[in-house]
Amino acid sequence: METEERGDTVESIVVAGQLLVELEHEAGIDAYRQHVGGSVADVAVGLRQLGITCAVVAASGRDHLGDQVRARLARHGVPIRGERGPEPTALVFRGPQGFLSRPHGLEERLRRRPTACPLVSGHVALHAEQPSVWSRSEVALVTETMAEAARGGQLAVSLVANCWHSDRREALLAARDVEQMVPFAHVVRGNWEDLARMYPGWSVRGIADRWLALGPGAVVITGGADGAYARVRNHRIVVPSTPPSVRHARRRESGAAFTAGLLHHLHKGGILTPQGLARPAASEIEQAMEFALSIAAAAGGTAAAGPVSAASRAKPATPGAGLAAR
Repeated sequence: METEERGDTVESIVVAGQLLVELEHEAGIDAYRQHVGGSVADVAVGLRQLGITCAVVAASGRDHLGDQVRARLARHGVPIRGERGPEPTALVFRGPQGFLSRPHGLEERLRRRPTACPLVSGHVALHAEQPSVWSRSEVALVTETMAEAARGGQLAVSLVANCWHSDRREALLAARDVEQMVPFAHVVRGNWEDLARMYPGWSVRGIADRWLALGPGAVVITGGADGAYARVRNHRIVVPSTPPSVRHARRRESGAAFTAGLLHHLHKGGILTPQGLARPAASEIEQAMEFALSIAAAAGGTAAAGPVSAASRAKPATPGAGLAAR
């Protein structure tokens, strides 16, 4: 195994997950769009564009696809803290409905040996991204790392709980894995489209209440054009949707940008700490959500124009029925 080189800089936020390459087929287009790095890379790049130092903790393949992933992160100044092994880089296919399909032979690629996930003194937060594509051993490893961080009491832990699976059984297994991790997170985010598959028949409020009862200080659920909903102790928060001109932005780009914006605002506000997220004020989470939605809108609306910065964010629009009605 070859280990990625380490620099002298201690990054503020460590993003843990699986580096992969997606081939996405879009409705009405007879072609696949390649997306290098997956949401792990998207969040890390988004944080760097917002001025936050970060690193990725993940294994990367010693192949052409792995080279592409590393090159993308290197262009944005994001180091990889993990092993560069002989296994191929994970390759996933997504259809027009957003579900994950796996070509012949991919199962073994997704069962790569997970890398160690060291916690370095000086980090501010550990962010875990995209658990639905992890193997069982990877779920166990990152859960253990989150638990270690939580026990230490010095590192804020953030989790994005998602599900690419259209298969009912796989979606329910994803929910089970997520609930193993939620108790060790200080803030958890989910997307309603995913959660509706993971928790069939549940409402947004019901899921948020369930997760909050497991231990985090804040739960945030996003719903695209329906804006965002959050739950903190004794408070429920609804934030308006983004402007109509960017409501149909690619979900991946806008979702990762929201996560980066949320972490950025919490960090800059001094709230991205175990103490700050133990019982956060509703106003603090609401402001972070508003900022994150504006960053997501800017990312979706200006993706071709270049990097997104805090200065380029869009203004929220008037809310409709929103997620609170679901």
